[in-house]
Amino acid sequence: MKKKYLRSISILLAGFLIYSVFLSVERHFSRSYFHARTASTDLRDENIEGLRLNDDITSTKFGSIDQSQKTRDVAGYEYYFLSENIEVASKHNKITRFIVSDRHMKTARGIGVGHTRNEVLNAYGKNDYVRSEQGVKIIGYVDKETKTSIEFWLVDDVVDVYRYDIASME
Repeated sequence: MKKKYLRSISILLAGFLIYSVFLSVERHFSRSYFHARTASTDLRDENIEGLRLNDDITSTKFGSIDQSQKTRDVAGYEYYFLSENIEVASKHNKITRFIVSDRHMKTARGIGVGHTRNEVLNAYGKNDYVRSEQGVKIIGYVDKETKTSIEFWLVDDVVDVYRYDIASME
């Protein structure tokens, strides 16, 4: 009887420890892990100054982007600045990511750099995921229909930068 009791307690403790370790490392899993586990949020209205994901970067609506001035060296993607605080990634001349650090540039729901974590949650709802990358806490939302996502990178629970991109980007 005592042996069964100790065995049951040992199994419970081991299960608790495994679950605790999982929870502590879960925030560091890849974006695709969170996208698969998170309920969809409608992001159809998102755009950056009228520009949308999959727009052609060579289009005249971009003005003249100096394509010789790449900002990052990432395999498979080309990064350029549209302006001082708006960077885009492209693949085969199609926009795949916007990185926005401009305080005046807001999302379709009115969120931008300087807004608080609670303001993000109030604007975008509860279908969020929380992860971390490069030591920064990130709140993200995924639109499974349009296969896009938006992530708000927080410093002291305030948006420092946000990324709007095609969900398949890592």
